[in-house]
Amino acid sequence: MSTPSFFIKIPYTLIGPGNIDRIKELLDQFDAHSALIITDRGVKEAGLVNKVTAAFKKAGCSFTVFDGCEPNAPSSTIDKCTKQAVNEQPDVLIALGGGSVIDTTKAVSVTAANNVKLSDIIGKQSLPPKVLPKIVIPTTAGTGSEWSRLALLSDQADGRKKALRGMSLFPDAAIVDPELMLGMPPRVTADTGVDALTHGIEAYTSKTAHPTGDVFAETVIKLVSANLPRAYSNGKDIEARYNMCIAASFGMAAMTTGGGGLAHMIDGSIISKAHISHGAALAIITPHVMELNLPANIEKFARLASLMGVRISGLSLEEAANASVEAYKKLCKDLGMKQRLRDVGISKEDLPQIAENVAKFAGPRLAPHKSDDILRILNAAL
Repeated sequence: MSTPSFFIKIPYTLIGPGNIDRIKELLDQFDAHSALIITDRGVKEAGLVNKVTAAFKKAGCSFTVFDGCEPNAPSSTIDKCTKQAVNEQPDVLIALGGGSVIDTTKAVSVTAANNVKLSDIIGKQSLPPKVLPKIVIPTTAGTGSEWSRLALLSDQADGRKKALRGMSLFPDAAIVDPELMLGMPPRVTADTGVDALTHGIEAYTSKTAHPTGDVFAETVIKLVSANLPRAYSNGKDIEARYNMCIAASFGMAAMTTGGGGLAHMIDGSIISKAHISHGAALAIITPHVMELNLPANIEKFARLASLMGVRISGLSLEEAANASVEAYKKLCKDLGMKQRLRDVGISKEDLPQIAENVAKFAGPRLAPHKSDDILRILNAAL
């Protein structure tokens, strides 16, 4: 086990059923009398915006709504939302939605505060220090963006996934209310849940893993393995939804403290090409990343199988480690997720460009892996 340096920061978070009704507590912390609620049309059509705005009315806080968020947070959408925020000058931004909505809100907290476009800050070494306060209310259980300092975006200038990073991107507060997730469709439940699981697995088997990160990661892996199938088959299972909420937030804490992995470096380039969800890309690529990493960390992968519910008694260490890969594949298959890149429209001719894009996105974080490793994984996943 390595002994890396790490940090922990967890935003003030209200977790539990019905906590959306406590929004006034958070608004009072920021002396907020006006808010811009940032969301998407799916969340609005599901009736969740009305539920949240009812709480705002009760709190005596005025609000407007931007419901134009799109999957993978495209740059043009961020610029549109920025324009509305600059015009209205709200006291606080409210992110109501999944990872793309939250990442859009994080970006807008910077661009609107400084009256700039996304193109003015993306790719820069550091972000402007001025930001708008932001409260995050996730409506999916997977990305854990409510506890992260990252915003993953789609730069439409070159079609590539890019990231904003900075401590100022941490939400100022969050409400994690499983009641807001009871109507989440099975497909979204599966896609986001697999993201949380992969956060746990990659942090747990990272070369920078350590006891603190492992506490978060082990909890994530056990909770998702036991509760994602339940939430997928019965969306009204409040206990399963509650446990998945905890897994999602803990998954990001595991990644932040223990480190990420190769699957999350690769999947963005697959998303850009195939136009699929984050979780759908991870379901395809993660087993092959696990197989690449397994020989160098066989004991951890054996323990991983047990955490996922595999009975490893009587198995050799190698057999138990390999069982973790099969358990991941089986879970994704049971959730109706595609298993191959060719199933989402990617051909062998696409792989060199995808590998090149991965290398550009990952930069020095790719080490100790090489471009050949990326191509090997992509070919195995084809």
